[in-house]
Amino acid sequence: QAKDCIFRIYRDVRFSHDKSPYKDHFGAYICAGGGRKSLRAGYYVHLQLGNCMMGGGIYCPEPNVLKALRQAVYDNIDEFKEIVEEKSFAATFKDMEEKLKTIPRGFPKDFPDGEYLKNKHYAYTHIVTDDFFAADDCAKKTVEILKGMQPINRFLNYTVDEVL
Repeated sequence: QAKDCIFRIYRDVRFSHDKSPYKDHFGAYICAGGGRKSLRAGYYVHLQLGNCMMGGGIYCPEPNVLKALRQAVYDNIDEFKEIVEEKSFAATFKDMEEKLKTIPRGFPKDFPDGEYLKNKHYAYTHIVTDDFFAADDCAKKTVEILKGMQPINRFLNYTVDEVL
């Protein structure tokens, strides 16, 4: 349902210096199993003047899910690299780049692809211009871009479904 995917427009101002009550952006997370409240990988659309983007994956996973995702990446590194290093995926999407400084405990420190284990999120974004969403073919182009997220979401959701 659309109501499950769209984020509310109100801000939590309790601990903020900026007391304006509304967000200055629109966001929606499209995902089976609960929309924005789902723990599964999905698709995200963000509209904000000067900061429009779309993407997907899993942002800020729960600790047990993050640990399982890292283990899945470690155990299936060739499959993971094939997805994220594929030419069109790498040209379209960038990862969130929030990483740990060292390889997490429980994994070999000399793992050659340890950078992938340092991720705090397995989320990927694609920046678009403000006029992207005003174009006549916006829906078609959005679908084309988000289709590129399908392989990584499938990889991530396989693990999430095992954990939950």
